Amino acid sequence: MGPDLFADITLLLGLFVGAIAVLGRMLRGAEGRLREDFKAQIASVREENALGQARLESQIGAVRAELGDVEQRLDGRIEGTRAELRGVEKRLGDRSDAVRDELVETRVAMADRVARIEGRVFGVPLPGTGTDSA
Repeated sequence: MGPDLFADITLLLGLFVGAIAVLGRMLRGAEGRLREDFKAQIASVREENALGQARLESQIGAVRAELGDVEQRLDGRIEGTRAELRGVEKRLGDRSDAVRDELVETRVAMADRVARIEGRVFGVPLPGTGTDSA
């Protein structure tokens, strides 16, 4: 092996080491840029997430407010229906009292008629008239 071969191998080895060093620096630079890009993308996603969450919370608040309005309207309608039912119940109660009174009067009148018919047919005096059949 002569000095020329040794010099050639040394030169090739030097070029190879230099190329590896340059490639290493390029990769480190690319890695740094990729890290920065990745950090920027993470920040962007976090920002979008925060905006989306704020929009979602706003929409949830609007739905809650709308549900509150619906609940108030339903409460008003329920109270109106209850008042209406109380009025119907009172009217029906008054009518049932009138029907009951009419029924009692009819029973008394029927009992009086039966007693009068019995008195005529059987010759029995009406109860409570003070006449004694004996």
